[in-house]
Amino acid sequence: MQNGQTAFDCCICYKFANDIVGCHDCGLLYCKACIVGFCTPNPISCISCDKQRIGVLEQTLMEEYVTLQKTQQPQIQTKANQKMEIEIQKIEKQQQTPQKVNYNMGLCKNSILCQGYANPIFKDDKVCSPECLIYLTIETLPLQKIRIAILDIEKRLKFQNSVITPAASFQFDLKGRNIQTSEKAVFLKEDEYSFKTVMASQGFNSGIHYWEIKIDKDTKNEMKIGVSTNKNIDLNTAFSDYPSGFAYYTVGQFRNGSNSNGYKYGVSFKNTGVVGVYLNMNLGQLYFSYEGMNLGKAAEHASLKTGPVFPAVALLHQAGFEYQSLQPPTNFFN
Repeated sequence: MQNGQTAFDCCICYKFANDIVGCHDCGLLYCKACIVGFCTPNPISCISCDKQRIGVLEQTLMEEYVTLQKTQQPQIQTKANQKMEIEIQKIEKQQQTPQKVNYNMGLCKNSILCQGYANPIFKDDKVCSPECLIYLTIETLPLQKIRIAILDIEKRLKFQNSVITPAASFQFDLKGRNIQTSEKAVFLKEDEYSFKTVMASQGFNSGIHYWEIKIDKDTKNEMKIGVSTNKNIDLNTAFSDYPSGFAYYTVGQFRNGSNSNGYKYGVSFKNTGVVGVYLNMNLGQLYFSYEGMNLGKAAEHASLKTGPVFPAVALLHQAGFEYQSLQPPTNFFN
C-alpha cells in the first residue's frame, strides 16, 4: 500500500472514508456522502460492479475502521493520475457502445494512437471509445482536475446506459413449413413433431428492445422463445439448435446451440401466460419474464451487441401466440 493510503480509503474521493459504507458484492468502500452524491438522482449502486448493495460494513471490519479512524487524519490525495486506469476499467464495464463499426462517422480524433473510427454514441465528441474520450479530455488538464473530469465522463456514460430505445415494431414474416401468420399472431398445426421456426426478417442493430409473446390457449406443446443473430438458417428446425440462437425453452430451460442440452432457467408452462423478451444490445444481454415475473438474465454475449439481432420463436406440432412491441418496465430488468 502506498504512503498515505489506507485500506479504508473512499473509491471516489480517495480520502480516508467518512461515515463509511461498502459494496456487499465487490467490497469497494465509500464515504456515504460521496456515493450518494455521485449516484443521485439514480438508485445508489456501486461504481464498479453496479450492484445496488451498498451498506454498513460487517462488524469485524467496522471495528478495524473505528480503531484506525482514531489515529487517521484526513489527507489530501494528489495522485489522481495513478487512479486513472482503475476509473477507465469501471467505465468500460458500464459502457454501452455498440461494437459495429460505422465508417460514415469518420476517424476517431485520437486515431493516431487508436487507429479507430468514431462511434455514433460519441458523435458529438467524434471519438471511438471511453478511453479515447478520457485521454483527449485530460490531456491538457492540471493534475487536480483530472479525477473530476473522469467522474463527469463516467456519470454521463452511466446516464446513457439507462436510455431506452423507443419501441420498434417488427413482423414475424420468415417462417417454416405449415406456420400461419397474420399481422400480430402466429400458429402452427401439423401432424409431425418437429420444431419449426418463425423469425422477423428485419433485425435490431442497437439499443434496448422489449416485446411480449402471449401464448395461445390451444397450444399443446412447449415452445422456444428468443432471438437469433442469423436469419439464414433452416426454418424447419429450431433456431436455438444453432450457435446463433438464444432461446427460453418453456419446459424451464435455456437453449443455445443445441437441440438436446440446456441449463435450468425460468418456469415450465404450456398454453397460458405472457412471456416478456428484453434485449439490451448496449450490454449484449438477454432477459425474459413470465406473467410479469423477472426470470433473470438468460444470456450475455458479444454477438448480441453488434446486430442485427432477429426476434424468433420455434413451435412444435400445435402451438401459437400473439405478439407486440412495448416499452420495457422501468428498471425491471436492471
